[in-house]
Amino acid sequence: PQEGLAAVVSTAFTMIALVSLWVAGQALFLSGVSHDRAQAVLYRELRTQLADTTAPLGPVIAPGDPVAIVSIPAIGLDEVVVEGTASGDTLAGPGHLRSSVLPGQIGSSYLYGRAGTYGAPFADITDLQPGDIVNATGAQGLTSFTVLGVRREGDPKPPPPAAGVARLTLVSVEGEGRLAALSADTTVFVDAEA
Repeated sequence: PQEGLAAVVSTAFTMIALVSLWVAGQALFLSGVSHDRAQAVLYRELRTQLADTTAPLGPVIAPGDPVAIVSIPAIGLDEVVVEGTASGDTLAGPGHLRSSVLPGQIGSSYLYGRAGTYGAPFADITDLQPGDIVNATGAQGLTSFTVLGVRREGDPKPPPPAAGVARLTLVSVEGEGRLAALSADTTVFVDAEA
C-alpha cells in the first residue's frame, strides 16, 4: 500500500509540475505568437475599413473590434488598438477604454496595454521622453500627439486638456527585479496631447 500511495503522490506532483510549466511557457513564449497572429488579422480588417470609410467613429463599438493604429517611433511600437480593456480584449493588442473618446477625437482617450505577456506592446512606454511623438490613425485620419511626460501611481495628474484639444493617455504597469514583467505592482501613465 505504501508503494501505491507513493506512486500516486509522485504522479500527481509530476502532473502538477508539467501543467505549471505549460502555463508558464504559454504566458512567456507562446502568447507572443498568438498576439502577432491577432495583430495581423486586426490590421487587415482595420485597413479595409479605413479604405472603405467604414472604420468606427463611436459611440457603440463591439468589444475586440479594431479602432485605431497607434505607432510610437521612439520605442518601435506599431500596434492595432482594439475596443475594450477587459483581459480578453488586451490579448490581441492595446485596448481602448470604452468610456473615453477614440484616439484623435477631442477630449481624453485612454489606451491600456500589457507590459509582460501577449506581445508586451507597452513594455517600453516608460522610456518615452517629453517631446516624443505618438501617432494614432483612425476613422478621422492621422493625429500626432506630443508626450507630456511619464507618471506613476500617486504622481500628480496633468491639468485637463484645453477646450478643443485631444489628449491620449497610455496606461500600463511596471515592476522591479528579475521578473519585473510578471510581478508588476505600479501603474504607469504616459500623457500626450495633440
